[in-house]
Amino acid sequence: MTDEHAAELSNVTDRPSRVDAATVTALAAVLAAQRHLDDVVDPQMIVSSTAAQCSAVEALAKQATGPHAVEVRRLAAEWTQFLGWLYAQTRLDAQAVQTLRRAVAMADEIGDATLSSQAKNYRGYVERRRRNPRGIARHFQAAYETPGTGDLHRADSAIQAAHGMAMLGETSAATSMISNAEDLIASSERDETAPSTYWLTPTWLQLPLGLVHHALGNDLDAVDNLRSGLDALPDEWMAAGWSNEYRRTLALAERSA
Repeated sequence: MTDEHAAELSNVTDRPSRVDAATVTALAAVLAAQRHLDDVVDPQMIVSSTAAQCSAVEALAKQATGPHAVEVRRLAAEWTQFLGWLYAQTRLDAQAVQTLRRAVAMADEIGDATLSSQAKNYRGYVERRRRNPRGIARHFQAAYETPGTGDLHRADSAIQAAHGMAMLGETSAATSMISNAEDLIASSERDETAPSTYWLTPTWLQLPLGLVHHALGNDLDAVDNLRSGLDALPDEWMAAGWSNEYRRTLALAERSA
């Protein structure tokens, strides 16, 4: 985040009466800058600043009134969700669970299915870091089943729920979920990727699909999907902390294939 963005955030949150279209634009720019930093730096470097920003924006959202209040609350819900994601990456699991629970409630309050589903999706990621397959399956399934969620979001969560099922040895259930995800991907052309999930494309979905195939013992398929997904990432994302999981799994799958 630039000094200009930091100053803009301070200016906006210090004067809650100024919640207008310009406020929304400024907040969205700060959040986007912070989210894209997560793709190029160690999450440890931005978790503290994101927590401070999130606290300020949540407070602003509670005070906001007028025609732009819902937009501010939506940004606050996304900020909270993103903070939960950073906590999960940095293994602050208790904070991640608490923050993501709050993010779901905030998203549900404004009726934003995408944000609600994605917060549940990140909750599944916490369980994946814990190597808890039942928790993986349960939370990603909840994200998949969130009413009103777009096709690509549902496909993402279906694939990652299948990973938990595969780890449990529930091969038939995992295969069925993969089939559901493939159907959703095929019908996703009419979906527009939400700003809160800007990375979510059919090509990116090859990364979690590679995890599922590795858990199922299909290492040739795992290698193909993981290589394709990693090769398609923008160059500046290659050092992202979240990409390490896919690189490690690719190395394991290559040894087993």
